[in-house]
Amino acid sequence: MLPRKADARYFTPVTRDATLHWASTENLWLTGVLPQFQRFRYDPQPRVDVAFLPDEDAQELVLHRVDDGTGVRQKLYVPIKTQVSTVPESEVCGERITPWMQLDLMTALQRWADHQDQSVHRSAEKVATASLPNSDAGWWFHPWLGFNKK
Repeated sequence: MLPRKADARYFTPVTRDATLHWASTENLWLTGVLPQFQRFRYDPQPRVDVAFLPDEDAQELVLHRVDDGTGVRQKLYVPIKTQVSTVPESEVCGERITPWMQLDLMTALQRWADHQDQSVHRSAEKVATASLPNSDAGWWFHPWLGFNKK
């Protein structure tokens, strides 16, 4: 960001601005502290952390709710397959309508796990996660569109 001119004609004092942290001499923007206390958007909606984890055979991904465990960094993964409904292909496809990016999450996870030299399950715990709005009724899911509350 370019500094403002020191000329009084062009200078307007900054009281509360999104770029105020750039003018600080303490380089607060490097710490990541400001975004934690001044969120970009106010979101009062409760959220649920979820993860797509592979089943025992590593053939299919199953959605799990991520809960805090008893340890400091321990996470519990509770299957919530019944709360997710898939959107049928007929609802998202039409004449001359196709996705411009097709990615199989299981294949991508296997590649990631091979590259990181770790198990597919551990890779999924790290990268196949999402934070969804809390919904007692569950969510709709489609690989091209993502999640939506029911």
